[in-house]
Amino acid sequence: MAPTAAAMSSGEGGSTINKVVVMGSKVPTAVETAALLKQWARPILDDPRKEANRLDDLRRLFAKLATAGQLSYHFRGDKATSSRAQEKWAAHLERHFDNFVHHLCSEEALGLPTSQSGAALRTLCGVIASVPHPKYKQLHSDLIQSMVEALVSVVSPKTQDGLYQQWQTEFVAPFRDVSYATLGAIQSMANNLYTDMKQKSDVSKHDVEENDDEEILQQSERLVQLLMRIDIATSQAELDSNSTFLFTPPNNTKQEQDVNEDDDKEQDSESDEEDDESVSEDESDESKNNKKRSQSSSSNNNKSNKKAKKEHLCPVERQAAHCKAFEAAWLAVLRLPLSTCTLKRVLLFLPANVLPLVKHPLRLADFFSTCYQQHTQRHALMSVLALNGLFVLMTQHELEYPNFYASLYTLIKPSVFYAKYRTRFFRLLGKCLLGNALLPGYLVAAFCKRLLGCAASSVPPSGALFSIALVSNLLRKHPECACLLHRDANEDGTITDHYDALTDDPAQSRGTCCLPPNFH
Repeated sequence: MAPTAAAMSSGEGGSTINKVVVMGSKVPTAVETAALLKQWARPILDDPRKEANRLDDLRRLFAKLATAGQLSYHFRGDKATSSRAQEKWAAHLERHFDNFVHHLCSEEALGLPTSQSGAALRTLCGVIASVPHPKYKQLHSDLIQSMVEALVSVVSPKTQDGLYQQWQTEFVAPFRDVSYATLGAIQSMANNLYTDMKQKSDVSKHDVEENDDEEILQQSERLVQLLMRIDIATSQAELDSNSTFLFTPPNNTKQEQDVNEDDDKEQDSESDEEDDESVSEDESDESKNNKKRSQSSSSNNNKSNKKAKKEHLCPVERQAAHCKAFEAAWLAVLRLPLSTCTLKRVLLFLPANVLPLVKHPLRLADFFSTCYQQHTQRHALMSVLALNGLFVLMTQHELEYPNFYASLYTLIKPSVFYAKYRTRFFRLLGKCLLGNALLPGYLVAAFCKRLLGCAASSVPPSGALFSIALVSNLLRKHPECACLLHRDANEDGTITDHYDALTDDPAQSRGTCCLPPNFH
């Protein structure tokens, strides 16, 4: 614990009293503690270096008091074993510590330039590493919650990226228990923001201020940025082999020993029964049967033993618990209002970084579907990204989305060939049409005619070449549509085509007017 806390430290040196009290083995007395708190109570605004040392000195003092059991933040122990004076002293220390944490999470500390706000954030991380929960000796959830709220609400936009990068590299990424607790804090804050937003929506519009909506939007986007910086283990083996914890998880060796002893007793009783049965008349046959039974029972016992050990693991040591917290945090954040720019980043991030890790990826289908429906007319890129997420859910997680190809058909317009995202759209179009050999003929015919119609209009040469190549591959893959090319002309030499290019429904476009009857 001491090396970790020292690693989180931001100060260099400190006063002589601090070296004697904090670095020595002697716990400071009440008089010494009161004097130090009074000495370091006022901020040093004119000298950032001295201010950083002051904050670190306070952190070291509170860490010493927490180790000695004098500081219990947001926790009340057994009052029967403590005197009234001890209760007053504990309340006094908690009040000073609460003010200290509040200052570290305030705009006066994190709203400063990067050099000063970085020192305050590093000190706050050191406080979390030095002051565990007094009962469980693990990360204090209240401190993690305060840090997340400060990063979301207080940080200046100018220093936001630098502080988030520092928070990720120095505190969240190295420790699995920190990332697990942070996921819970993000979920809690997202739920609180959603509740506030619902309450404000119930009030009359005349009573709601626009600043409140902008503040909720800004905090929602910052929650997304924090969440995108958290990585979780992809498997239990990775979590077991390559994991570092800020606080060592509680061991359950006693429970595991009890499980092993019960298994040994069962195996002994089974062996005694096998010995008794071996004395029967059909000794050879029964001995073979007993061997088979003993082998099957021992294998079942080993499986149950391993399962029991996994069940007794602390949640922070189980990859399933990390995935569950990761999924809950994303579902809570995605309910909040997000700007178009943030939605684009989320839609790009989810298919590759979230869907493979969560236990129930289909719960995100409503989010992709809503994004497509709300941005079909105004932001075609959003629709393309949303359809890409739905395609991943359909092909990898067995999502049933009957209107997928109709939605994809709607996006094929000449304007999409000029967009910046046309390469991504072409890639999605190729995967969806060429990757499925069971598409009905009317759907393939409608896509072919719409693509060739765009190629014949004023589109870039690259777009026309892509359309022709894709139609050629589709006709080769679906030979039943070859009659689209080989058609008989009318008596006057013209060819009549009843295809409706204006409708966005491929089933109603009459693209199969030349196919055999009852084909589709």
